[in-house]
Amino acid sequence: MTVDIINRRNILIITICLILLLMTGCERSSFVSPPYVPPKYLGAIEIKVWQITDAVQSSYDDLSSISEILSNKVVVIKDIELTREILSTKDMGFIRLEYIECQLADESYLDDFRKGHMVDIAGICQVSTTYHTSPFTLIDCIFLPAGAVDLTVGSEDITLPGY
Repeated sequence: MTVDIINRRNILIITICLILLLMTGCERSSFVSPPYVPPKYLGAIEIKVWQITDAVQSSYDDLSSISEILSNKVVVIKDIELTREILSTKDMGFIRLEYIECQLADESYLDDFRKGHMVDIAGICQVSTTYHTSPFTLIDCIFLPAGAVDLTVGSEDITLPGY
């Protein structure tokens, strides 16, 4: 009789532990779903800031060849660390990465990010064929946690003119 009571007690304790484990293991914070990405950003071409800088500095004010390659293409710039300088213009609706101006699709895209966060930035590239402060403009920019979504699946590789 005492063995049955001990076994029932052990089963009850194990059941309670499993229930508690399941309850804490299923909290909302433990489920991380990838951020929503509008379909037009999928298949983006990856570019690097240094590629744009190199292309602009070697173009001798003629960006027409670069414009042919990138204009109206969806591009992604990966692994950008947000700095105070980058975030300083977000209230004006854009951020700047050297020669690239990223016009925000919605200012709320940056609400979850702070200085020091790593992000991937995607947008539609507009290349100005006349040289000015930002010859490359990305419109409708969205920001994603770095590496959260691979936007480049199925995209083409490009080579930009430069040094």
